[in-house]
Amino acid sequence: MIISHSKQVNFWKIPRTGSTTVELLLRLLAGLDWSQDVCASGHFFQDKPNNMPGTIPPAINGNPGWTRTHLTPDEAIQFGVLTRGQYMSYDNYCIVRDPLEKLISAHSLGFRRVNFNARQIIADRIQGKTHFSIFKPQSEWLTEGNITALPFSDYENSLSTIMAAFGAPMPHDIPNVSRRHPDYETFTRSLASADDRLAVEQFYAADAALNY
Repeated sequence: MIISHSKQVNFWKIPRTGSTTVELLLRLLAGLDWSQDVCASGHFFQDKPNNMPGTIPPAINGNPGWTRTHLTPDEAIQFGVLTRGQYMSYDNYCIVRDPLEKLISAHSLGFRRVNFNARQIIADRIQGKTHFSIFKPQSEWLTEGNITALPFSDYENSLSTIMAAFGAPMPHDIPNVSRRHPDYETFTRSLASADDRLAVEQFYAADAALNY
């Protein structure tokens, strides 16, 4: 995520929605003041041995400021990255994606198989692993309200809106930073069935209602 206190605009990274590209472009083009603005990286888990210290202030309870690049606004407020008042007064943006497409993209990153079964993926890798941000429901980034969710399906215009909000120019060429297995992703998409769509829309019911 990028939290800009200097510009009073925040961008919240939802995994597998093109958010790393947005982060890179904002780092390069937005003129952020890194003495006060926050770009969180690393990973947050409940057990501190697996955490990495981040570049954020200590949490309100005095514990070190552990960060994860995909914190939700609720988590960022809980861990003292920014206050609820700051969140509510700043402009907030994220990008949302068709939940089946997003699951395929997440699956293609590190869980490559010769077949694709959404119900099995949900049962084996998602349920009960609430810290696993790559599979979190996108709606969890929207629970605080006051956030504009832009569609991945219209990525260029969504990116343009975010860049303008940060006072940054729109790049001539848009990089694709973390698409690591494009051929496999295309192959997996060809395997996805109507039952896979149904399974995803049942499990990610709130996400299925988003304008992605």
